[in-house]
Amino acid sequence: MQILLGRCSSRMKNNKIKTILTGDTIFTLPDLTATEIYAPEKSIEANEWFRLEQYSTKSYTNLIIDEFSDTTNYAPITSNFYSNLEYLCCISEGNYIFQKISKNNLISKRWIGLFGDFIIEQNKPILILGEYIDAVYDKPNDVLYFKNLSHVTSIFEGIDQLYKEATTAEVQGFLTSSFITLKSDFNSNKVKTANRKRIALAKTTFENFDELQKIEVLEYIHKYCPNLTLSSSSFSIGDENELKALLYGIEQRYYQKPITKENVVANAIEPI
Repeated sequence: MQILLGRCSSRMKNNKIKTILTGDTIFTLPDLTATEIYAPEKSIEANEWFRLEQYSTKSYTNLIIDEFSDTTNYAPITSNFYSNLEYLCCISEGNYIFQKISKNNLISKRWIGLFGDFIIEQNKPILILGEYIDAVYDKPNDVLYFKNLSHVTSIFEGIDQLYKEATTAEVQGFLTSSFITLKSDFNSNKVKTANRKRIALAKTTFENFDELQKIEVLEYIHKYCPNLTLSSSSFSIGDENELKALLYGIEQRYYQKPITKENVVANAIEPI
């Protein structure tokens, strides 16, 4: 018997894990026979997985892995929570199978079910399960498997520390992006280790956006970081803190508390 849980937005203070359903085959465990120990400089083939051994000894955290004992601890999900889902976790025979959720997985349109009576349905959103799995945690063997580190940073808090530092050439290339204008003699030589790792992550994230998403994320940064705005298409960066703010924006870590309307940074809960 498999158990499907959903992790809701970090904006929620309590009850972030919800029970979605139980069944015989919700997710199929992928073939994990071809694996490589993770290293930033390594690349893998389409049929291969990176693996991290002795996961439980690491500093990474995942709420479901850390807390799960029984589904009775979690309330069933209700329709008002679906839009807050960040990822799914299917637990099956000691394996925790993870899949990220994006707005593209949630469909809320008029539709006709091609089964039974052919009637038009509306106001009944659909959650689409993706074809690919993002990560698997084999608890009995204490091994975490994943294909793309950038895809699991929102699932496993702290795992982004595995990112290699961006090289000097990569830092220089990022700082010459069309949406960045440097000031106060700020240059790649002044970028420290923490921001070099953030650049490596943000660079991958930004390059994976399509053209519309690139426009949207820049508008998002303008909204939450008005102090960086130089023009409608450019940000003024003059020190490490301003660079960090921009990089957090590319990772979409800012949000507004719904009641107090305070702008904060996700996970750190640090006022902007």
